[in-house]
Formats: sequence, structure tokens, C-alpha cells
Amino acid sequence: MGPDNKYDILHNSLQDGFNIPPVQRSEAEVETICDTLEHLARFSMVKNLINEAPSTAFDEEFQVHMRQEDRSFGPGEQIEARHGSPLQVVIKNVGPNVIYAHIYDLGPCGRIKNISGGSHIPIPPQSDARDTQTGKCTGIYTGKIKMKVPLALQTNGSCMDIIKIFVTSQATSFDLLELPNLHELVKKESGERFSGTYEQGMEDWMGFNFFVRTFM
Repeated sequence: MGPDNKYDILHNSLQDGFNIPPVQRSEAEVETICDTLEHLARFSMVKNLINEAPSTAFDEEFQVHMRQEDRSFGPGEQIEARHGSPLQVVIKNVGPNVIYAHIYDLGPCGRIKNISGGSHIPIPPQSDARDTQTGKCTGIYTGKIKMKVPLALQTNGSCMDIIKIFVTSQATSFDLLELPNLHELVKKESGERFSGTYEQGMEDWMGFNFFVRTFM
């Protein structure tokens, strides 16, 4: 407990650039601490969610990277951005089948938000070069993300987001992975708990992290 009569909650994987609000000592402190710890555990689960054994064929069917002006970044790399500046997600389908992308922002205040504009983004394969019909598919998806430092963290000068990208071989949903900001936990109804799991019925899938530090 800190000198201001608040509990400081620490989490090894979410210290640098992430904001974990302290818990005020009160009659509801135990429930609030449990809710916070559950939230952090779920956040870390999504952060670490990868497929350790994807099929070789599926792994070779697409390419994922992020672009900042003329620079390109691969999964796992850290990107430095300015408040209000755009980054670009680029996913290229180089295989013969439709693939599906799911893009999430794991924000510095504990929020996990779908920023795909829908439950998934279908990316058809590139059209055959010999196909003369109009509206041919390029096989490439590009999407812009405008990075921002939340108002509550602007005095810190920077924050960290994780852009999480899932690529699947079937249309599915990861909606149950979404979370509110940590400071919004008090708005939950008493006794509300996470139950269930995300859809795991896809044949193949992979998850990728891009670490973005945004400066004011």
C-alpha cells in the first residue's frame, strides 16, 4: 500500500508505457482488486496469444507488416510514433484461398478494442494476371491507424500500445477478447465475471504483435 492509502498493483509484463490505476482502500477494495487482477490476466493472455504450431502451408500464404511513411516493420518490432500520426497495417495474401484478418488495439489503459471495423476482414487472393475482368483483386489489405496518447497519460509524455493482428483461414470472431479501460471496471455490475472462450473452430490461425510507443 502506498502512502496515500491506495494499493499499487504491479504487473511484470505491463509496466513500461501502460497505466494501471491504484485501488483506493475501501469496503469494496477486495472485489476491485480481484476485478483488476482478472482484467490484467485477460489482457496478458491476449497479448501472449499466438499459435505455436501453425501449419507450414498456412504460414506461407500471407505476409503481415506495418508501415510508417517509407519504413516497414515486422511482427515483434517496436515502432515510435507521434501523437496524431498514422501508421498503416499491410496484409498480403500470397496463397490460393481467402484469408481473414482481425485487428485489435491493446491500449495503455488496459482496453482491448477491435479496430477492424467489423468482426473480420476478408482478404481474397490476388486475381490471375490473365483474368481480363474489371475489379480484379490485388490480394492486399491496407488500413490506417491514428496513434494517440490518452488524455490521462499526456503528462507522462508517451504511452505504449500493442497492435494485435490475427490471421485465420476461416471467418471467425474474437469479440470475447475485448475489454474496457481499467478505470471503467467500477462501472461493471457487481458479480460480473468473464466466462466462456473465444471461437477456436478455425482450421489455421496465427497472431502477431506490433509494439507502438507514441510520443506527444
